[in-house]
Amino acid sequence: MTFLKPTLILPCVTDITPDWLRSHQIKGLLFDLDNTLIRPKTAVIDPPIEAWLKTIQAQGFLCAVVSNNKKHDYLKTCEALLQVPVYGFARKPSTAVFKQALEKLALQAEHAVVIGDRPLTDIWGGVRLGSKTILVDPLNKDREPWGIQRLRQMERCSIGEPLERGLP
Repeated sequence: MTFLKPTLILPCVTDITPDWLRSHQIKGLLFDLDNTLIRPKTAVIDPPIEAWLKTIQAQGFLCAVVSNNKKHDYLKTCEALLQVPVYGFARKPSTAVFKQALEKLALQAEHAVVIGDRPLTDIWGGVRLGSKTILVDPLNKDREPWGIQRLRQMERCSIGEPLERGLP
C-alpha cells in the first residue's frame, strides 16, 4: 500500500533535523496535533518538543498544524500554546485543509513535509497532497486503550518500510 508509505519513520518530532529538511528542500512543516506535538486532549506541550519547535522556527522553517479535532476552544488554546496556526476540522486524509495551510504559508506541497502519528490520516493525506511525510510514534502510545493499540499495529503492518532510511 504505497499510499500509506511514509518518506521517513522516526520516534518523535524532535528527531527531525534541519539538515534533513534542507536536503529535501523543505521550507514548511505541517504537523498533526494530538499525539504528535501534544498529548491528546491536554493542550500541554512537553518541554523538549517546545524547545525543538522554537529552534526549527528560529532556523526559518514555517510551521502549521492540521488536525481532525473539532473542538474550537481546544484548537484555539493549542494555537496560543504552540504559537503556530492551527487548522481543525481537517477530515484527513482529505487535502483541502492541508492546501489551505500551504496557501497561508505561501508554500508549494513539494516544499512541505506532513508529520503525524497515523498512517491512515496524516501520511495518506500527505501523500495525496504531494508532500514528503514523516510518521512518528504517538506520544501517548503506552497509555492508549487496547483497541487503539491494535489498530495502530495493523496500520504499521500495512506500511512496510519507509521510502528512506534514517537521517543524514
